[in-house]
Amino acid sequence: MRLYEVYDTFRRLSSKFCLAYTGGMTLRPPRTLDPTTLLRVGIGLVYVYAGALSLVDPGTFEMFLPEWLSAAIPAEAFVLGHGILSAALGILLVSGAWIPGTALAVALDLAAILLAYGIDATTFPLIGLMFAALALSALAGDKKETVA
Repeated sequence: MRLYEVYDTFRRLSSKFCLAYTGGMTLRPPRTLDPTTLLRVGIGLVYVYAGALSLVDPGTFEMFLPEWLSAAIPAEAFVLGHGILSAALGILLVSGAWIPGTALAVALDLAAILLAYGIDATTFPLIGLMFAALALSALAGDKKETVA
């Protein structure tokens, strides 16, 4: 018996067992929540929180600014400006307004952070968030309606 045949037999038996156990109903609920909604709301809430924290306590993020940027622009002013931008992008994502463009702006913002600060243990998770934003931009751009 080949490996594929073993897998196919297991798949058929398990599906028969599941149907018998549940009285003929499938165990998988119908998909009611669009995956882009999960991405949109998740990334949006992260950005709203980071933006609000930047506005309430700019000192939290000032230590992450590179020296060359702090020398060119006052650190508190930059953090406050970036906090407003982050909160605005987050609100746009959560509200579902212009998702492809907003998600692309988030991805570019995260790329700029990674280029300016560099990649270390603190910024490494931003790579995943950046690619999630890029995926959201691509997925939402394929849809005719952008509000979930």
